[in-house]
Amino acid sequence: ETDDKLYHISARGRVASEFSRHSIVGSSRRGEYNLRIRDVQPADEGNYRCSVFTVRDAGDARLTVVDPPAVIVPERSVVALEGRNVSLSCLSEGNPPADVTWRRDGAAIPQDVIIRNSSLLIPRVSQADGGSYLCEADNGIGPTGTGQITMEVIYSPTITVPINSLQALEGTYANLTCLVEGNPPPLVSWTRDGDSLPQNAEIRYEEAHGSKCDKIQSVLLINSAESAHTGDYVCIASNMFGQDRQEFRVYVTDGKEFL
Repeated sequence: ETDDKLYHISARGRVASEFSRHSIVGSSRRGEYNLRIRDVQPADEGNYRCSVFTVRDAGDARLTVVDPPAVIVPERSVVALEGRNVSLSCLSEGNPPADVTWRRDGAAIPQDVIIRNSSLLIPRVSQADGGSYLCEADNGIGPTGTGQITMEVIYSPTITVPINSLQALEGTYANLTCLVEGNPPPLVSWTRDGDSLPQNAEIRYEEAHGSKCDKIQSVLLINSAESAHTGDYVCIASNMFGQDRQEFRVYVTDGKEFL
């Protein structure tokens, strides 16, 4: 009889030769036989028994299937409101279980950030927490698994100004500058003495946006100052999360008091 009829290697009680991916290789002269499994899969993991029926002896062996880590990121883009607590989830698969680490924009995670069960917990999110987060899973088998999450922080507008009062000579050029931050990008408007201030031949506005569009420089330009331009000006920035305002005092003089 052939060797594979005399000697059988079974997996979970089934003869291995019945499996399309399994085969028995070896030699009766050497008394050594091996179970060869092609295209190993996680389902192949388990206890295997080698039985030599000619001498009614048997030996047990355990097969452990290892997998390199794979990372699953439920949300690749997260929008967070400033001041709220945020959790970024990173799920890893593989055998053995992987160790998970996090980085933000290529740098180490700040100490106030908590890592719990491979998730990243960020308390009281601020504008500085926005960016690209990288989740890395490593179990020592094959390449490291990675997943990326981009977090955008939304917040109400804030205004800063270089100066909040201006004295100008009649007939000269004057301007007021309002530096605005906010996300979504705020809408900026101006008033004078409580009334809206439309653009015309005398007054116009210019806006410059930063690279991320959350920073705006709004400039009110007075082409030729005159006494009618004296008054209280207000720069107003607003988005769906709030509003900020900054007051300016403008005084136009004919210059005689300086003589």
